[in-house]
Amino acid sequence: MIHLIIDTNIWLYLANGLDNSTSKHSDDQHFKLLEELKLLKESGDICILVNEIIFEEWKRNKEHCKSKIKKLKKKLSDPDEHFRELRKYVKSETKEIQDEYLKGIEADIKANEEHVQKVEEFLFNDCVKMEITDNLKVKIFDLSVQKKAPFHNKKNNIADACILLSAVEYIKKQLFDLENSAIFVSNNFEDFTDGKNKDDFHPEIKEIIEDVRISYERILPKALKISKEIILEIEEYHKHEKWLDSVSFLCRTPYCEGNEDFSPWGYLDQQIKVKYKSDEQIDRRQLDLFPDMPKLKRKEITVGIGSCVICETIHIECPECGTLTYIEDYEDESECIECYSKFRLIRDFDGDMFLRVNNIEHLEETDEDEE
Repeated sequence: MIHLIIDTNIWLYLANGLDNSTSKHSDDQHFKLLEELKLLKESGDICILVNEIIFEEWKRNKEHCKSKIKKLKKKLSDPDEHFRELRKYVKSETKEIQDEYLKGIEADIKANEEHVQKVEEFLFNDCVKMEITDNLKVKIFDLSVQKKAPFHNKKNNIADACILLSAVEYIKKQLFDLENSAIFVSNNFEDFTDGKNKDDFHPEIKEIIEDVRISYERILPKALKISKEIILEIEEYHKHEKWLDSVSFLCRTPYCEGNEDFSPWGYLDQQIKVKYKSDEQIDRRQLDLFPDMPKLKRKEITVGIGSCVICETIHIECPECGTLTYIEDYEDESECIECYSKFRLIRDFDGDMFLRVNNIEHLEETDEDEE
């Protein structure tokens, strides 16, 4: 799960689509971004962290969210202004075009009004509220007195510090190191960077956040793209952990089995080829003398092999019944405790290891063409 911390200025952008760097409103990107946030949240891939300061700043700046709506309403107030030039050169009837134009603006106004309400509901109802502890307040006060980032630019950045550091404090309480990944999104790079590198935290802020895996982004769309990459990374980690669980074993040796203080374990995380002694006794050149005779060919078999992390004894799956068996010495013959199959580990002329099974039965008849 990714923890996403969205600064107030980004919440306002999400509501009205106003890009502060260009002072232009997007047509529908803010609609798409909200839907994407909702989908990621519903799927459990992200958790959006907020606190009381973000709520209060939203309430105080909510009117700014309606700047695009006001701009659209201004167009409705004097529609002839936009059609005078058109009528000057177009002699055909333009009323139908004007009516369609006005209906489009009215629909756009309604969509943006509904969107602002959706953003507010999402902010207050679907995000995780963080506590601003007394200890954090003292820490922020000390930073302001020492003029350390984000108080390095002579601005009163208490709100900014509370938003970022309350998230850091919250994430530190999470259980898994890999899953405490976070992205902080704010276009106030003057507050959170040193001004030279606008895409990374100020060095003093890096010292504060310590070992929390949190990155800084100025733009929400880019942050969501990065969050998807981290989500895939976490998914791969879980797949690997699931696979390790599937091949893990408890040590069967007398050295470790039954130990009350710990449970020695290992992973059958390697595969080794199985060769049967009976196959080595067959002279393939003699079989070639009878081309019409059905040929018996054994399918290639591999079994899992690994070592105990405590006693380092090799454990292997029996190729006949799958029972876990341990092997004390490479050259010694071992016997399955379940089906009594006998086998030993051997290296071939190339140095590759394989498991030789002494059984002469259980040949599988296969169609040579299929092989």
